[in-house]
Amino acid sequence: MTAMDISRKPDPHVCPRKFCFMWQMGEGILPETPEPVSVAQGCRCPCGLCTRLDAEQGDHDWYEPHEPNLRQAGLPWFYFIPTPAKLVPDLRTSYIEESEALWGEEHWQSTR
Repeated sequence: MTAMDISRKPDPHVCPRKFCFMWQMGEGILPETPEPVSVAQGCRCPCGLCTRLDAEQGDHDWYEPHEPNLRQAGLPWFYFIPTPAKLVPDLRTSYIEESEALWGEEHWQSTR
């Protein structure tokens, strides 16, 4: 995997795959067997089809940060969150302060 330029805000219409909690990858253990088995890659969101996977058929942006993968890649917790409106009220101030320090004032006001 190539290093990401954290100074550039990612496209909010692209699925961040392994950086989303809903995206299941790698090895897993099925309940029927104690042996590791390969788990199919893909979104496993039980809520609906994410607009990041299908902009026309999707019903909502279901992105949920997978914090261990974000930390491992050296990405901030908010990296794939496009606006503070996508967060619970308690996290909005932190998002604004931390993301504006990285991407500039009111970056979240503009849409792509």
